[in-house]
Amino acid sequence: MKQTFADTYLPAYSAKQILENMQDDESRRIFLWRYDYFVSRNEEKMSEKSNIFEIENISGAVNIFGAGALSEIYTIPLLKSKGMKINSVYDSNRAGKSINGYDIIALNEMLRSCDLPIIISTFSERVCVEMKEVLLSHGVSADLIIEPKSFVYDGQYFIPEIIKPVSDEIFIDAGCMDGDSSLKFREFTKDFGYKRIYAFEPDIDCYEKSSNIFKDNALKNVTLIQKGLWDSADTLCFNSADMGSSTISDEGEMKIETVPLDEVVDSSDKVTFIKMDIEGAELNALYGAREIIKRDKPRLAICVYHKPEDIIYLASFILELNPEYKFFLRHHSPLPMLETVLYAV
Repeated sequence: MKQTFADTYLPAYSAKQILENMQDDESRRIFLWRYDYFVSRNEEKMSEKSNIFEIENISGAVNIFGAGALSEIYTIPLLKSKGMKINSVYDSNRAGKSINGYDIIALNEMLRSCDLPIIISTFSERVCVEMKEVLLSHGVSADLIIEPKSFVYDGQYFIPEIIKPVSDEIFIDAGCMDGDSSLKFREFTKDFGYKRIYAFEPDIDCYEKSSNIFKDNALKNVTLIQKGLWDSADTLCFNSADMGSSTISDEGEMKIETVPLDEVVDSSDKVTFIKMDIEGAELNALYGAREIIKRDKPRLAICVYHKPEDIIYLASFILELNPEYKFFLRHHSPLPMLETVLYAV
C-alpha cells in the first residue's frame, strides 16, 4: 500500500493539552485510561474487568457462533484464560478461514451436532437476535444458547447533553454498516428535520443491506455511496469480516474504491455532523475531510478505539484543523477495548 497521511503524521498537541480540553470528569477519566493503554499497550489490564457472558456454571467444551472482532479480541481469549475447551468456531461468512488458531466452520456443520453450549459472539443486538432465531429454527435448545449480557449503548453518537439537533442537518454516516446510525439520526432530528444524509459503506454485503433497510424504512434524502472514506481517491485492498470489523489491509481479499469527503459533498451543503466508525481509517478520513471541517466546523463523533494511538492522534489532528473544538469522551460498551467515541463540538 502506498504511503498515506497517517503514515507520516505526528501530533502537534500533547496529551496534557488534549486532557485539558476535555469538558467534564467522565471525559477526563476515559482519556486517562485510554492514554494509559496507548503508553503500555497492556491489553490484559484493559480487559481484566470485562465479563459479558454467563459462563460460570459451564463445564466441558463450548461452541462459538460468530468469528468477528469480538471473538478475536475477547471471547476466545476469555474462554482460554478460564481453561475452557473451545470445540469449534462457526461463521458461515468466514468459513474456511481461521481465528486465533481455530478453523472457522460453516454453520450447517455445527447444526449437525447441537449438544454443546453455543456462545453467540457478537456485540450487535440486532445480529444477536438474528443468530438466535437461526439456532432455534434449527432445533437448538434455548438452554444451550448463551447470549451477551450487554450491548452497545443505544444512544451512541446521539447524546443529547453533548450534541443537540439543529435545523437543516447534513449528516455524514461514515461506516454505516447496516444503516442503523442513519435511522437513529432521523429519530434524533425528528423535531427539526434534516436536509441530507451521506452514508458511506464499501463492503458490498453491508452496502446492500443498508440499501434495503433504507428502502424498508422509507429513509428520505439519503445518498448511499459504496466507497470508503480516505485521504485520497484510490483503489485499496479490503479485508471484509463479519460483525463490522472490516478493514483496509494489504492482505485484503477484495478491492474497494475510496474517496476523500471533500470531493463528495456538494459545495452548497454545509455539513453539520460527521460520525466515523471506519475500523482504523479515521485519521486518513479526517484528512480527506479537512476542508469541510475547517469551513463548517461540524460536530464530530469519531471512534478512537481501533488503534491505541487514536486517543492522541485523532484528537490532535481535529484541534489542528480547528482549535475551537471542545472535547467529550464517552465509552459505549462493557468491553474496555471497544466503542470509545470522541465527541468534538
